Amino acid sequence: MTRIHQARCLKMLGLALAFVVCLFGCNGGGGAGSGEIPAAIHFESDEALFAYLKDQCASSLQPDMMQTFRADMDAFSPTPSESGGGKGYSGTNLQEAGVDEADQVKTDGQYLYIAGQNKVAIVSADDPAGPMHEAAVIKVDGNVDAMYLFENYLAVLYTPSTGEPPVWINGDDSENPVRTGEDDMENPIPLDDDVIKIGIGMPYWIPPKQEAGLLIADIGTPYAPEVVRDIRIDGILISSRLTGGRLHLVTQFMPDLPPIEIWYDGSEADKDALMAKNQTMLDGMTLDDFIPSFNICDETGNVVEKGRLIPTENFIRPDTPGGGSIVSIVSIDMATPSGEMDRTGLVADIHHVYASTKSLYLAATIADYPPYRDDGPDIRWMPPAFKTRIYRFDLNETPVTLIAEGTVDGELLNQFSFGEFENVLRVATTTGFPWDGSSLNHVYCLKPEGGDLAVIGAINDIAPGERLYAARFMGPKGFLVTFVQIDPLFTIDLSDPQRPLVIGELKVPGYSTYIHPLGPDHILTLGRDTRIDGETPLEQGIQLSIFDIRNFADPQLKFSAVIGDRGTWSEALYNQKALTFLSEQNLMALPVDLYENTVTPDNPWDYGAQTFNGLYVYRVSADAGFTLLGRIPLEIDMYYYGWSRGVFIDDAVYAVNTGIVKKADISEISEPFETLKLN
Repeated sequence: MTRIHQARCLKMLGLALAFVVCLFGCNGGGGAGSGEIPAAIHFESDEALFAYLKDQCASSLQPDMMQTFRADMDAFSPTPSESGGGKGYSGTNLQEAGVDEADQVKTDGQYLYIAGQNKVAIVSADDPAGPMHEAAVIKVDGNVDAMYLFENYLAVLYTPSTGEPPVWINGDDSENPVRTGEDDMENPIPLDDDVIKIGIGMPYWIPPKQEAGLLIADIGTPYAPEVVRDIRIDGILISSRLTGGRLHLVTQFMPDLPPIEIWYDGSEADKDALMAKNQTMLDGMTLDDFIPSFNICDETGNVVEKGRLIPTENFIRPDTPGGGSIVSIVSIDMATPSGEMDRTGLVADIHHVYASTKSLYLAATIADYPPYRDDGPDIRWMPPAFKTRIYRFDLNETPVTLIAEGTVDGELLNQFSFGEFENVLRVATTTGFPWDGSSLNHVYCLKPEGGDLAVIGAINDIAPGERLYAARFMGPKGFLVTFVQIDPLFTIDLSDPQRPLVIGELKVPGYSTYIHPLGPDHILTLGRDTRIDGETPLEQGIQLSIFDIRNFADPQLKFSAVIGDRGTWSEALYNQKALTFLSEQNLMALPVDLYENTVTPDNPWDYGAQTFNGLYVYRVSADAGFTLLGRIPLEIDMYYYGWSRGVFIDDAVYAVNTGIVKKADISEISEPFETLKLN
């Protein structure tokens, strides 16, 4: 085998492994720093801002083999049901009480507001005078992503139809592939003789010329909704929250750059030359080219305001450079949605968002790839080390203000890796990789000290060789689930954040991806049943579990139920907004794509046959476990698997997707169902 062929094989192996680990979030754009900032650092002039943005886009500062984006995706969580009179109705599951999150379905206990392709359908669901019917439709110029319902206003998040597809082209097309959001695994890195080139950390995942839309409608009269405001912002929507009556949108913008160079040979001299060449390419751009814009239309579609989204004085430069893209935090008072927008800009790349009622946290996962080592005939690929950079913003300030910045080792799983309690942020991360046995899990407690988000306590090296599958922080308690072949549930005492302790562990078959509080003494988990074939764990059906945590040092599995066989799937496994609760009646619903073995499978890895798709409805309690009340089938497009939701209103349950609503009495969930097809 020639040295060049060896290099190519090692390169491809390294990239394949990098692709696997990057699926859990990685990012270029700066090494880890202390995060010590005296206060939010602003720019004194347009010239200073312009120079900084060009420098960031020319270099992105950190050598990086590959960039793969994993957004927060607005994950969900549990909250007490909203009260609408009578027996109540279900709301969106929330990670933190008082912090609402967007979803495809919202209800006020009488009407359902349902996201569609280019519309929102308003369905009269609980009309004592007659059956369900479509009361009105709100037309939207783009695909509706999710919504908020606040008093008499509906805030619709959408992707405008004018947005262009994600295409970003680097400099030399003869050697380097076009980047379109997916990496070319056939030849992702150009090889020149025996020189292996590496790339600067460009955020390929952010499509230039993309827009995020926000349409606000007055639905005080549901049969005649009125559009109050239609806002379009340059960039993609990363996440959003609504708390204290204020809606906060977090978007990320990548300027439409000329075809700059991204590969160099690993030497500082070649990197400096690359950066200088890129700076020359960028000199033809203006400051407005680097900054997202916005426009606002009135109820008739006429543009009433447009311009730069972030004023120069509202831009923040982090203490440690974080990349060349721009994060915008746009805040709107939902009591007066036609009023002024408050806007803050952060020059950094962001992957995860978490919010409490008083703080907004933005997090970037930093992948630090060591340079290739050339040891004679061998060229060795070294795995990256991950760090997480965290920015804490004060939601009580107008506009929101950066108050602290810090960094911890490891990468996050999702927004549930965060939890704030008594001004202390708790963070769960994973370092290393399970495939080589180097993975370790950690919990950090951080508190603002001046401008530094400082680590005041930590638990390190939890579950060696395993990786995090679920995390949840609830007041002074924490829960972690890791997995390799069985599921260890760890209970963590966080009552003293300077001395957090793992005090309990329970190993059970399978694993959990979501943890839900079930009163003060129990937790409910959702995940997968597994079977071990030799040394290999094989996923089976969906597993529901209830754990008794009254003895926090000795958690016990109290009840469990398994839905289906290998192949069974639920959106709720990885998008917990699909899990619905009505605590007043101990009700739970989740969508299920059911696969079952109608005959004994020939091999343990064989999938079952699809036998059902729709909503499962349970009565759930810590005393009786899981009681299946019934199932409601939902039609799906065989070429597109969309979302499904369950909604509870008083004594009825509704199975909803973008094209149909089915209703049943909770006392008897069986055919025939009252059905409404949406236009």
